[in-house]
Amino acid sequence: MKLLNELLIIVLIFITGEYISSLLPFPLPGSIAGMLILLFLLIFKIIKIEQIKRISDFFLGNLSFLFLPVSVGLLGSMDILRESGVNILILTFGTTVIVIYVTGAIVELVLRLQRKGEN
Repeated sequence: MKLLNELLIIVLIFITGEYISSLLPFPLPGSIAGMLILLFLLIFKIIKIEQIKRISDFFLGNLSFLFLPVSVGLLGSMDILRESGVNILILTFGTTVIVIYVTGAIVELVLRLQRKGEN
């Protein structure tokens, strides 16, 4: 029964995110809105981690199965992938390098700010 309650919390947050997403004048996926809602609920301790820990661990443990439908859907688009595969790989590699660089720069900035705060 506890697992069902945890699932209910997650589903209600997801539905709320979808609803809020439909009201916004700009495109924002409902799942992203739901994750932001969950983040704020956890930050402000409205929901405690223990209230959703078991269902979260279940979803994380079975994450690979959740990607199967997407993978099968990609198989239906093989002709597009053949035409644009090299471009997709270049774009993926380039954006990965950019993300790694920006993340490193932000970490260095935060570390410098922390050192200044300690002195």
